[in-house]
Amino acid sequence: TNNDGVYFYPANGLEVIKKLPFHDINSLSHFGKYLVAGTEKNGLVVMDENYRLLQHYPKIQRVLRVVSTVNYCAVASDGVFCFLDADLRLTEVPEYLVIKDVEAIGGDTVLIGTYRNAARISLNDLQHEVIWNNRTTAVWSDVNGNTWLGTLKGVFVKNKATGTVQQLHRPAELKNARITDVREDQQGRMLIATHQEGLVVLQTERWRIVRRSAGDKRYALTDNHCEQILPLRNHVWLQSSRSLNRLRFV
Repeated sequence: TNNDGVYFYPANGLEVIKKLPFHDINSLSHFGKYLVAGTEKNGLVVMDENYRLLQHYPKIQRVLRVVSTVNYCAVASDGVFCFLDADLRLTEVPEYLVIKDVEAIGGDTVLIGTYRNAARISLNDLQHEVIWNNRTTAVWSDVNGNTWLGTLKGVFVKNKATGTVQQLHRPAELKNARITDVREDQQGRMLIATHQEGLVVLQTERWRIVRRSAGDKRYALTDNHCEQILPLRNHVWLQSSRSLNRLRFV
């Protein structure tokens, strides 16, 4: 550089896995000794550690996300809500349709967001509770037990103590944004992926929007259409519609 010496970026070790039975992968999850993949057009796939096909559920429509709990692998898809047990038996919960998101919240309990509501479901006994009666595109439970609800019109938070639901009005870009994912990193930052407004980072009363920019490429995303977030140590992996971004907090 001109003023700051030399920066060294080691190879990141990315490789293309060509052994997969299908390549239209939307989501992956480790489930015990298995690797479970959700696809766009080929249903749900269970593989071993060498990517060999063990089980295939082709009738599950357009799998958006798979997430593992202690004993189950839950599936968000355009069909009914369903999950696998340790013996790879598939169970459907027909009360919930067109699942937009699913997240594990401890033990064998999950949150799901659907085209008409959000619910908490125990996969052990199928006890379930509707917690929000509106279309939900993303769900997350923070460290305080509050439930974050992404919608087509911004983010709402259900307070664990009071049961009240409030919309986040700051920053203004969130108010009418379509929310695609919500995550909390180890430092307590809330990370909110949007359909057109980039990535919103909230920490207490401070917030920042990371977007595509024609200016300095070091501080910009490749695309404002963000899909899924993976916080990892002091980095954030962010899937956009066109590429994969890695953000580092300094």
